[in-house]
Amino acid sequence: MPPTSTETEAVTLGEVNRNVSRLSEQMAELTKTVSDRPTWHDLRRMEEATADRHKTLADEVASLRNWQTWAIRAILGALIIGGVGLLFVVKA
Repeated sequence: MPPTSTETEAVTLGEVNRNVSRLSEQMAELTKTVSDRPTWHDLRRMEEATADRHKTLADEVASLRNWQTWAIRAILGALIIGGVGLLFVVKA
């Protein structure tokens, strides 16, 4: 209960020392937490690395799509040539 205007609590030097020590420890933890956070430079570097990785993956996907297009064309061409060849064999 907080003291009213007529009540006062006797605060000892030991209590003040313990409270100051606890506050000091909390400030040290807070300082460490803030120091461990990445800086703007770190964030910019991480964004650039992510963008580079994204570009690399996009290039790989485009390469796979080109390969898939040519694979489908080759298979369809082989089927058409096989069908035309079958027609020649059947008519002959």
